[in-house]
Amino acid sequence: MIYEDAAKRLSPAEMADPALRKAAFREIARLIVWEDRHKRKYGQKVDMAGNISRALEQAFRTGLQTAQQRQKISETPRQLEWLEIPPRPRGALWAICTTLIGRSPREEQQGCLVAAINPRRPHLAVWRLEINGPHQSAIDRTYGDATIRPLIRRDLLTPGKADGTFEISALARTLWAKYIQVESI
Repeated sequence: MIYEDAAKRLSPAEMADPALRKAAFREIARLIVWEDRHKRKYGQKVDMAGNISRALEQAFRTGLQTAQQRQKISETPRQLEWLEIPPRPRGALWAICTTLIGRSPREEQQGCLVAAINPRRPHLAVWRLEINGPHQSAIDRTYGDATIRPLIRRDLLTPGKADGTFEISALARTLWAKYIQVESI
């Protein structure tokens, strides 16, 4: 099952952290619901109750392991984890990082998010991804303000060189590199 991998990506020390544990199990819940909807859409057999039961058993086993190990959470501030970013901003960050950074340093391009006017709803702010380089006309993607603001609050996007622009921060680059390593395993 897809959702079983979400909790396995976190180490026991990371699972001891309540915020990370909560984020991991929320992601598992999202994946269970997605799998159920996907299978129903294509007329396949669905065992949502079984999936929920397995997820609860996994949560219980993880709690027992954490209690038995009694690992202390360090008081030093920890780095933001991929699962802690809300789903829609996480998807936007994934698309932005895939476009601008790529999966290797050779693929990196220059670009930023620029404030733009939504032609259909001029009263709503949007952010347009602009790429400077050989593929600049290939992308025409905009993101709503409610999608980008959580990334700005978490310092994943920093103000750019020009007014009204945002670029990928060093924190986001580090987080992206860590995410790429986990995904390639």
